[in-house]
Amino acid sequence: MKTNCATRIAAPLGLAAMLLALAGCGRNGLLGAVGLVIPPPDEFQVVVHKPLDVPATASLPEPHPGAPSPLDPTPHRDAVEALLGAGASQAVADVPPSAGEQVLLSSADAGASSPEVRVQLEADKIKEESSKPYEAPTVGELIGLGGSKEKVDEKQVIDPVAESTRLQKEGVVTPVDPNAELPDELKPKQ
Repeated sequence: MKTNCATRIAAPLGLAAMLLALAGCGRNGLLGAVGLVIPPPDEFQVVVHKPLDVPATASLPEPHPGAPSPLDPTPHRDAVEALLGAGASQAVADVPPSAGEQVLLSSADAGASSPEVRVQLEADKIKEESSKPYEAPTVGELIGLGGSKEKVDEKQVIDPVAESTRLQKEGVVTPVDPNAELPDELKPKQ
């Protein structure tokens, strides 16, 4: 059976066009499009929600405007219960932080932390991604085998020797390479 030249050329071109169309179906290229690559979950979107609490009778509890919902996530209490058991939550809440814990919390400025930090980080991530110019994917990325496009911003790279020297001048104890040559300003005066 004879096939003409147009058929021999059209079949591979059609297959290539279908593969390129599939490659555009997601972030993970062709392998992701066919389900062979599963993207990891976004760690800031993983929140456990409590199940609905259906009362035994038809009477509903009195609403309290402004009060927190009993169904709202309570990560601190949930973490204590996961570590110490279900009854430990109240017992731990009754114990005030020790002096060491208070120093640690104050040095970490824990009181100034925002409960909306996840929302802010996600908004910053979306804003940063939307401000980047579009770069066409490479062939390797299209089929799911390509490397990363992330480029290192040389302005953000920290020189470890210079940073260590700066910290040592400020009196911060830093690890020192015993084989490294000390800068002149840190050499002992003779």
